[in-house]
Amino acid sequence: MTSLPSDRRRRPRISTMMLAQIRVAGDPPEVTRVRDLSECGLKIASKRPLRPGQNLKVRLPSMEGW
Repeated sequence: MTSLPSDRRRRPRISTMMLAQIRVAGDPPEVTRVRDLSECGLKIASKRPLRPGQNLKVRLPSMEGW
């Protein structure tokens, strides 16, 4: 029996709807929505197709750095 992705989560997730910026491979920043987050990651809704494992930078509200 295979486990679902939600079964493999080890940290509690916080459901949210905040705006943030993402930057992929030196492209200009893009505004996106953060759907949920945890110590180990976050789920975003982006207009751009993103691949699993792709590196990107995130700037959350009230944070200066990426």
